[in-house]
Amino acid sequence: MHKEFEAIEFTSFLRQKKMTEKILRTLALVLENMAEGVNVSNGKGIILFTNPAFDALYGYNQGELKGCHLSDLTTYSSEENMQLFEQISRIVDKNRVWSGELRCRKKDGTEFDAETRVNGVEIGSKRCLISVQSDITERKRREKALLESETKHRIVSENTCDWIFWMSPERKFLYMSPSCKRISGYDLDEFLAEPDLLYRIIHPDDKPILFRQQEESARHIHTDEMEFRIIRKDGTVRWIGHVCQAVFDSNGNFLGKHASNRDITKRRLAKNQVKKMSDLLSCSHPIS
Repeated sequence: MHKEFEAIEFTSFLRQKKMTEKILRTLALVLENMAEGVNVSNGKGIILFTNPAFDALYGYNQGELKGCHLSDLTTYSSEENMQLFEQISRIVDKNRVWSGELRCRKKDGTEFDAETRVNGVEIGSKRCLISVQSDITERKRREKALLESETKHRIVSENTCDWIFWMSPERKFLYMSPSCKRISGYDLDEFLAEPDLLYRIIHPDDKPILFRQQEESARHIHTDEMEFRIIRKDGTVRWIGHVCQAVFDSNGNFLGKHASNRDITKRRLAKNQVKKMSDLLSCSHPIS
């Protein structure tokens, strides 16, 4: 009975060892085919292992980075690298993951930004660091360009004299410039809180004309222009020069309406005054 037990125990050990080797081969295959660069370093920051993606990321041949220090791959000073390594070590020693962006240098001297995640693992009886990295230089360039574009757009929009807004197909405001308050007396929050406010402040005599034209021009590509009156928050009346155009994306999907409102009260009053004078002169008779 004892021998039978030993045979069963030995068979179980062989099966377990075989399974472990299978798992190790699978893990090795995963590491070799990962898109992200992976490196394993000891507690002092000396590189013990790199996968092919990590070598390619830095422009080194396979195995060339083994024995190098992690600080050799960054653009920081010795003091900065020391502080960074201590910070990462403190975090992973608490069984937490350090994540951040590092400024790195390839073998040929090219600098790039790497998104990095580092965690600690016990290999044998020694504490090691596993780092996973990916090049985010292009992403950061696009983000910077987008931010600069958005900043320029915001500065132009927020400092324009016209009251600009973009309304979705569901008649919700996607954007409205701060000049809405200067022209209408109502601020952005009030328009967002009451979606129908834009139409409520239109002069009652002008509402039928405006609604009819908007119904006829729905989803049209061409630009619509018209003039109408609004009643400001303080009760005064202002004439508005309104320009509106449908917005479509690159696939032709309707994204709503982009409009610009300009206060033309002075121009309209001057025009009316000229008309009155013209009418008065045309009705007058010469003195004989």
